[in-house]
Amino acid sequence: MSRGGGERSLVERACATLSSGDLGAFGALSSDDVRRGAEDHPRACRNLGDVLGSFAKILARGAEGRVIDVVAEPGGILWEFALTRPTRRSPGNETRFVRVYLVHDGRIVEIQRYDGRSTGACAVGLT
Repeated sequence: MSRGGGERSLVERACATLSSGDLGAFGALSSDDVRRGAEDHPRACRNLGDVLGSFAKILARGAEGRVIDVVAEPGGILWEFALTRPTRRSPGNETRFVRVYLVHDGRIVEIQRYDGRSTGACAVGLT
């Protein structure tokens, strides 16, 4: 997959891979040293293998995600997701969350968690 293509093309490709659960295709959009999670978190991801492994665990548990909204800016992509994680107590337990994918040279280099859209929007320069 091409490294270039701009943020809009990257958004379209990322939406397709996230909707389909195609981790290989998602990996092709990411840098080999992509990072996810706070530095001091015990489950932080420090490379592509860590990130894909983390996503694979979520999918293996039966989770399904959908994109609610996405906004692309030159340095990153703001995502609002809904993730349904089946549990014994609540088969349709949906959680909404915000992620920012920082982008460099057309590749995802960092995935950051935000508690709300406004704080995530600041990270990609929307405010």
